[in-house]
Amino acid sequence: GSWNWVGEDVFSLTGGSDGVLTLNPLTVSNTSSLEVQIAVAMSRFGQNRWENDDVLAIEYNMDGGGWNIAGLFTGDNPTVGIGGAPRLDTDNNPATFGPFGAEITDTYVDYTFAIPATGNSLEVRVRTNCNGSEEIAFDNLRIRGIASMNDAPVLANIEGTPIAYTEGDPATQLTNTLTVSDNNN
Repeated sequence: GSWNWVGEDVFSLTGGSDGVLTLNPLTVSNTSSLEVQIAVAMSRFGQNRWENDDVLAIEYNMDGGGWNIAGLFTGDNPTVGIGGAPRLDTDNNPATFGPFGAEITDTYVDYTFAIPATGNSLEVRVRTNCNGSEEIAFDNLRIRGIASMNDAPVLANIEGTPIAYTEGDPATQLTNTLTVSDNNN
């Protein structure tokens, strides 16, 4: 697309809420292997501005059960108030420091995070809180999964008279009582 989401210093001066983008609920019943994929980048690559309390979190909420972290990026410097590189926090636990994976750079990179839950209604949001000169960008947020196999529709009440039809013959009525049922709908 032509647009992306970019922010600098996304936080509340009064101690309020984080910056949040929440997608509309998505029906995911009969879907397995759910995951969220997002392209992430930053514009000030190499300036090590991300403190360890700066965060970009990709979260999910299944059937209203509460928000859970699917993917998390934080600063990689353990010293409070000292900037580091923004990196993927591989254990998704903001209360611990690391372990860390890939560093966010100035080139968009797709990150894929599993959603280890099943249900009917899925919400996904991106939450950020960066309290300095940190800049973050994301784009192309996708929800993916595997739809369960559908049973074929069932035809019933078909009269059993054989039909002899030759190309060019006029139309022939096959049945008066055909019914179709679908177990998946």
